[in-house]
Amino acid sequence: MEDIEDWLKAIIPQLVSFRKEASQKSDFRLEAKELWLKAEAAGYTVAELKGACDGDIEQYLLELQEAFTGRSGSN
Repeated sequence: MEDIEDWLKAIIPQLVSFRKEASQKSDFRLEAKELWLKAEAAGYTVAELKGACDGDIEQYLLELQEAFTGRSGSN
């Protein structure tokens, strides 16, 4: 099975649009849920996914968006 870090790098651009307006982690709730479901379907555990996302999937996606847009947010 592919390393989860590599899997995330491949799957996130397919699931998440970082051009959307988002300023808090809850703005990525649906994307986090979809990522979680895709990870399970690919054979990864929730613990593996959370570990790869530093423990918080929504916050991880928000931080990726902030890096992509050059903005810094809140939560």
